[in-house]
Amino acid sequence: MAEVQGTKRTSVKKVDGELLQTGVYQATFADGTVVAVDGNALPDDIKRKLFLYGLKQKLDDSMALDAGSDLKDYIEELQATGDSLTSGQWTMRVAGEGVEGGLFARAYARHNAISLGDAKAKIAGLVERNLVANQTRFAGNKEALEKITERAVFNRIRDAALERDAGLNTTYQELKAAKGAKKRVGPVEMTVEL
Repeated sequence: MAEVQGTKRTSVKKVDGELLQTGVYQATFADGTVVAVDGNALPDDIKRKLFLYGLKQKLDDSMALDAGSDLKDYIEELQATGDSLTSGQWTMRVAGEGVEGGLFARAYARHNAISLGDAKAKIAGLVERNLVANQTRFAGNKEALEKITERAVFNRIRDAALERDAGLNTTYQELKAAKGAKKRVGPVEMTVEL
């Protein structure tokens, strides 16, 4: 539904986020057309189906890992998301998560014998605390503030932790090597007819 122009994406519609919080989905299209669906007015059986659809989508999305992940990674991510939702948090995102952040969180969890959810919570807390401290420290320096992002703070925390703790670094490097080995898939011998 989006049009790509160069590297900038332009959407054909905009959803009113504030209205969505009240249960009403309202999309305004580029030509000015407005379409709204009041979720509060839906029959109970449809609300339940939407709930179940959303729950499945949320939990399945948590397992969207890279190709080098193994079964244990998927299970840990699903458990962490379930724990997060049960505790009242929508997400257990770690800044910079992607491949490197997720890998670091898994290494941290395994090295410290804690759940992935607990590891992500610990890392997220460190990122938040250090982000605020550095933003406060450089409050008058616009150039420095632009460089103090969640991602930059996460990267510094990860690097410092790996430098300080050889055991954590070993676990991290082992997971990284295992992921790399899984990603390297040789050519498949096949025949084709033309």
